[in-house]
Parts: sequence; C-alpha cells; structure tokens
Amino acid sequence: MYYQSITLIGRTTSKANLRFISDGKAVANFILAINRDGSSNIADFIPCVIWEDKAKNFTNKFGKGSLVLIEGKLRSTQIQLEEGGTKNELQFEVHSFKQMEKPKPVTTNNKEE
Repeated sequence: MYYQSITLIGRTTSKANLRFISDGKAVANFILAINRDGSSNIADFIPCVIWEDKAKNFTNKFGKGSLVLIEGKLRSTQIQLEEGGTKNELQFEVHSFKQMEKPKPVTTNNKEE
C-alpha cells in the first residue's frame, strides 16, 4: 500500500484564480512561495490547485502574501504540446488549509478599523 500526505507552509504570490469548469465545479489555482532552508532570498514556487467549496473559501480568505499552511498531495498531469509530444507537470492538490498569521487590520485615513 502507498500513501502520500504533504504539508507545506509558505506565502501566496497572488490572490487565487477562482473559476468554474463545465460541470459547475469550482476550482482555484495559486502559487505558493516557500523559502529554501537557510535562505531568505531563494524560494521554490509551487503550483497549487484546490476544489469545490474549499476553493471558494480559500479565494475569499487569502490574498497576495498570505502566510498559509496547506496539506495535500502531489498530482502529475500529462500535457499535449502544440509542437507534438507530451510533458509531465506536477501540481500540489490542496485538501486542507490554515491561516498562519493574524490578518492585518484594514486602515483608512491612518485609522485602524
């Protein structure tokens, strides 16, 4: 028996891109930036996908630079290339997520709300 469960902590590079596929399911894609061990200026950028209600919740809750913990699995997809042939792409499929820092207060006219 084989099992895969991965936990990642990093920052979103932008707000997740939420869309709906032909059968009406919600799907969101985003990139998670993770600093490499011992370096604050070298990072890995992980393409992520999240589905259904979790996709909607993630998109509503997080924007660019949000520090999040995500749990899930790696998935590979074979892509047909226009010039012929195929290539494999890896994507992290998110099953659960958690906010890792308090949201910053919204400020207007130098006053916290």
